[in-house]
Amino acid sequence: MKATVIHRAKHDKNTRHKTIKTTVHPAMKELSRMIEAGEVHRGRTIAYLEKGQQP
Repeated sequence: MKATVIHRAKHDKNTRHKTIKTTVHPAMKELSRMIEAGEVHRGRTIAYLEKGQQP
């Protein structure tokens, strides 16, 4: 019986660290503040950010 080898992309390893860095970024802090203050629409902003992450 052969051992199964699973190939993973390099970028798949540190998703937790990237998420933490993104939330600490000054622009993301400002965006969060604007959402909380009601200056921008929360749903539209999240949809726009998710759309940008799609390949």
